[in-house]
Amino acid sequence: MLHIGANHLGNIKDIPVRVIELLQTVDYVVIEFEEQFIGDIERLGIKKPNFLIYTDNSDFIDSVVNLLNEGKSVLLLDEMGYPGIADPGHKLISLAIEREIPINIIPGPSIGPVAMAASGFSSKGHVVVETFGKTTEEIVEILSELKDINYAIVLLDHKEEMLNIIKLAKNYLPGRSVCLCINLGWEENQKIIKKDYDSMINIMESIKPKDLFGPLVTRPVTTLVFGPLY
Repeated sequence: MLHIGANHLGNIKDIPVRVIELLQTVDYVVIEFEEQFIGDIERLGIKKPNFLIYTDNSDFIDSVVNLLNEGKSVLLLDEMGYPGIADPGHKLISLAIEREIPINIIPGPSIGPVAMAASGFSSKGHVVVETFGKTTEEIVEILSELKDINYAIVLLDHKEEMLNIIKLAKNYLPGRSVCLCINLGWEENQKIIKKDYDSMINIMESIKPKDLFGPLVTRPVTTLVFGPLY
């Protein structure tokens, strides 16, 4: 069976109890980053299970499916949040469905809905996109495609990219408010700033990045939510 489990968003206390139980019983855990995983296992105080580092190539995904076909139990767990939701894992999940492998869903944290709730925008609908590693031209293309969507848009990227993305969005996603969510899920230093484009840009240009975001080396993804048009 393929178990799909949510990881925490930066606070180990938020990892689902069912995921902790599975970490101690499954044959394999498919993870995103070894360093983060080992740190979590140590904090949870449980024995390190057999684990595989997720890669998006077909050979790796086929090998995991072969384990499942052999009757092995596998837990799919990403670095932070929920696999397949702006995180690796959808190809493995899709192939498991295609091969009619039983899937067990464990509900839990996902940064998109959490950021949407934090923003206070209408919950009639939202779209989640990520721009990690994208060039300015690629980000412009993504924003242009979203211009006429009448829902809130949750955008994920690194802290260092936020100001540039907001400046681009001012031109390519006009007529919206913007909410900057910082360190959601952490016990300290969570910030929610909701402004129009010009006010948000002024704030970000007047405050040093480390004072606004905290240490730039911390892992939690900074999230932008652009309000709906209606």
